[in-house]
Amino acid sequence: MTFPELKKLQKLFASYLDKHPFAGEPENLYEAQNYIINLGGKRIRPIALLAALQSTNGNLDDGLSAAWAFEIFHNFTLVHDDIMDKSPKRRGKPTVHKKYSMPTAILAGDNMILGAYRGLQGYKNNKYKALSRLLTETGIFICEGQFLDMQFEETTAVNESNYLKMIELKTAVLLGACLKAGAIIGDASKEDAENLYRLGINLGIGFQIMDDILDAFGTDIKVGKRKGGDIIANKKTLLLINAMILANPTQRKNLDNWLSLQYFDEDEKIAAILDIFSELNIRKLAEEKMLEYYEEAEKCYDKLSFDTHSKLALKELMEFIQTRNF
Repeated sequence: MTFPELKKLQKLFASYLDKHPFAGEPENLYEAQNYIINLGGKRIRPIALLAALQSTNGNLDDGLSAAWAFEIFHNFTLVHDDIMDKSPKRRGKPTVHKKYSMPTAILAGDNMILGAYRGLQGYKNNKYKALSRLLTETGIFICEGQFLDMQFEETTAVNESNYLKMIELKTAVLLGACLKAGAIIGDASKEDAENLYRLGINLGIGFQIMDDILDAFGTDIKVGKRKGGDIIANKKTLLLINAMILANPTQRKNLDNWLSLQYFDEDEKIAAILDIFSELNIRKLAEEKMLEYYEEAEKCYDKLSFDTHSKLALKELMEFIQTRNF
C-alpha cells in the first residue's frame, strides 16, 4: 500500500519541522533536542492531527504549529521513557542520555515540554484554551501510565485489565488527543471531536499491542531497538500476562524463575521466554485482542459526519497503523 494522502501530510509536516529547529544557548541543550527529533520516526501523531483537520475541511496550515507541539511533546516522553527504562537505543541510534548525559537528557525533555506549550500560543482565545487544556490532561495521563508501567515491573499481580488501562494512559491517549486537536482547530462538532478521540484511543491500544508483539517476535531493524527489550525488563505486556495465566506448573515455574533473576544472560532469557510464548500460542491471542480494538476504531470512524473524500487521509492512517508498513 502506498498511502498517498498520508505521504502528502508527512511531506508538509517534514517541511515545517525542518524550518523550525531548536536553537538557543546553551547550545548542547538544544543540540540534544534536535538530535531526538532528527532520529525520525513515522510522525504518526502530527500526521493524525493533520488528517483529522483535513477531515473537517479545515486549512492544513492552521494545524502545523499544533502538530509540531504534539510531536515535540511526544519526543519529550521518549527521552524520559528511555532514561527510566535504561534503554541504550532509540530508532536504532544511541538514546539521548547515552549520547549526551543523563542531566542533559532530563533537561532537554523538560525544555521540550515547555516548547510544546509555546507552540500552541499562536492560537487565539477558545482554541488556545482547549488545546492547552487537552495537552495538559494528556500529559497527566501519560505520567500516570508511565508510573503504572514501572510499577508493574515489580509485581506479578497484573491482569489484562490493568495492562490495557496502562497502555491507554501511556500511549493511546496521545494519539486520541492529536485527533481531537485536529477537530478543535477545524471547528468540528463536539460529537465528531469525541468520536475522533475514541477512534484514537482504540487505534492507539491496538498499536501498542502490535508494538509488544514486534518487541518479542520482530527484528532489531523492525523494532528500532533491541528485540526482546520488554522481556529483559520484565515488562508486563499482554503476551507475558497471558503466558502467566495459561502456563502449566512447569512453564509457570520457569517464568517465575526468569522474572526473579537479577543477573542473567539476556539472550538466554529472551529465548527461554519466547519458547514458552510459542508453546502457549501467545502471539495469536495478542493479535486477536489487537484486532478487537481496531474494529472499535472502525466503528468510531463510521460515526463521523465528515464526507468520505475528506476522510481519505484519516482512513489511510488507520490502514497504515494496522499494517505498519508506511
